[in-house]
Amino acid sequence: MPPLSLLSLLRPARCLARFGCMGGVSAVLLSGLAQTAHGDGDDATATPPPVRVSYVYPRWQDDAQFRRISEYFTGRENTGGDIVVRTHSPVRSGLYFRIGLPVGTQFPAHSTGTVEYIRSDSPDVRTHVFDLPALSLNPFTEICLGLTGESWPKRDLSLVAWRFTLKDNTGAILARRQSFLWALPASRQ
Repeated sequence: MPPLSLLSLLRPARCLARFGCMGGVSAVLLSGLAQTAHGDGDDATATPPPVRVSYVYPRWQDDAQFRRISEYFTGRENTGGDIVVRTHSPVRSGLYFRIGLPVGTQFPAHSTGTVEYIRSDSPDVRTHVFDLPALSLNPFTEICLGLTGESWPKRDLSLVAWRFTLKDNTGAILARRQSFLWALPASRQ
């Protein structure tokens, strides 16, 4: 059997021949994206990052899923204690990376969250850098990085592969998490 290629997964006929799945890439991608690689896959001997990421769940969220009753009275978005940052602030509907960090996790002001991803409509890697506020997380806080507006224009696009990196204000990596497909060696992509 020939080696697995990222581009071959985008072709339903090859997916059908290789995996026996109808509907193209959905079965393969969903199994690869569910909760995937724990490290960054770069260097097994590297020092582990100082911040542990509990989980990263990419999922589509509509505008209505962000509305709370208090918003109707105050006119301001109530995030419920979550940190919500979007690529296009006025637009709420989009693909969100819901990121959980352990209780008491702290990182300095001017830290950034970088999301690198590949959409089903193009094999190009896209990157967005989000500025994060300084914070100490309570037990229920999530960081929600939203690809909204032109960054994720349609609900029916599929996420092929992704990597999340948390960096401090000097650019040092505090944490990293990625999907299984992102971890494939470059020679096999």
